[in-house]
Amino acid sequence: MITLQKFVVALEKIKVGGRWSLGLMVAEKKDLDEGCFPLLEKISIMEDSPEAKIIEKIKKAFLAKKWVILELKKNLSVGVYNQLKMLSMQNGINDVSGELVKQPDESRVVVIARGETIRMVEKKYPDFKYLFGPVVSLNQKSS
Repeated sequence: MITLQKFVVALEKIKVGGRWSLGLMVAEKKDLDEGCFPLLEKISIMEDSPEAKIIEKIKKAFLAKKWVILELKKNLSVGVYNQLKMLSMQNGINDVSGELVKQPDESRVVVIARGETIRMVEKKYPDFKYLFGPVVSLNQKSS
């Protein structure tokens, strides 16, 4: 089992095909040790969260060269899912004006969700789990 610290190190170092990987954290409990991450922007997402607001927060974090934690509370909207897909393939997002905003080398994107939320998302988007590189379960003890 990968530890949280190894997960962070993997995200910092692994670049495949010129692209940084997205990380996926499966967590059943709310307490996330945010101290393990470099500069951090945490964004909570519900299915009805305004896509433009989420995209602007990600863009702002990228401009500040921060890591982004996207905390999935419920299912994803199509727009947010498409932005995650774009991040996994191009390390960028389209902002509200349609301009491509590239992920800086200092930033990473991590999605955190409960197992049941991930299963719900996978029903709607069967290829969801293939968007991610490193995966860690926080349900186990990490050292």
